[in-house]
Amino acid sequence: MTDKLERSVDRYEAVELTLGQAARLAGVDRWTMRDVLRERGVEVRIGLEDEEDAEYEVEQAHDLRTDDT
Repeated sequence: MTDKLERSVDRYEAVELTLGQAARLAGVDRWTMRDVLRERGVEVRIGLEDEEDAEYEVEQAHDLRTDDT
């Protein structure tokens, strides 16, 4: 696991970051971050925490739609 990913997991577990923030810090998408957290036995908190998380979700959804067209 990379240092950035490790730090993101630690900070998420300490409730310092949301899932979206942890993913951005680690340089991965939310789904990858969620999988990493589950593999490490960290409970995933569901739901958007703030406007920044919502904007990130919209960007990710747009990227997925763009990749499929």
